[in-house]
Amino acid sequence: KHTEIRAPFHCRIGTVTLDVDQYVGTGQDLFEAYNIDLVEVEAQAPMSEVRRLIQNESQTASLEEFSMQRVRDVFNVRAVVEMASSDMPARWEARFMRVRESLDLQTRSLSMVVGVDDPYEQVIPGIRPPLLQGTYCRVTLIGQARPNQVIIPRHTVHGSHVYVLDDEQRLRKQPVDVAFVQGEFAVIRNGLTGGEKLIVSDPAPAVEGMLIDPVADDELLDRVVTDASGADLALPTATNQDQAGNTGGSDD
Repeated sequence: KHTEIRAPFHCRIGTVTLDVDQYVGTGQDLFEAYNIDLVEVEAQAPMSEVRRLIQNESQTASLEEFSMQRVRDVFNVRAVVEMASSDMPARWEARFMRVRESLDLQTRSLSMVVGVDDPYEQVIPGIRPPLLQGTYCRVTLIGQARPNQVIIPRHTVHGSHVYVLDDEQRLRKQPVDVAFVQGEFAVIRNGLTGGEKLIVSDPAPAVEGMLIDPVADDELLDRVVTDASGADLALPTATNQDQAGNTGGSDD
């Protein structure tokens, strides 16, 4: 009755380790309180993949300039947090917050922390549960769009070349330099300018100069464009039925 504890933030009480009329000492844990205004999720990614998210047009940064604000500017990314559960799929829009100070010693991966704001306000009963402490999640980091890129299905790259059709509908081997691959697509640095007719099936045997009767694969084209544009990562917009419980719509 002589003690009143005021939390400095809106919270949900977890484990309580004290009883009524109990004496406590300095530094003793009394209870756990989880912030309901923000939930942080930590994700790891190899440095080779993290490099593609970094936006550093000047290509320079001194140690003194590498402040937390500088890190947020360099990692100008969106994030989507998904509950890794097949029986109740749920997504939340998140924002990049910070990177850990060191690499993981075993995986040599960089740990990045993203935050989901007001997860309890985004609850949709039976559809989107609250994002609780300890939930196993999948994090997708979305970098800034790279305009004027040549993308092709990744399976069409045969070592250092692809197969294309010339103006006479004949098969030609075209050397290419792949910038990186991701998902179902590959980004071409050199060798293709866009607009070429690409052989997407596996020609066997592939005889250069052979006459080809092409058939367009529109389904594959749509799938690769969707994958490269990130259109499948858009969050569903709330309907009138669940508008009251869903404050997070789609930004895409």
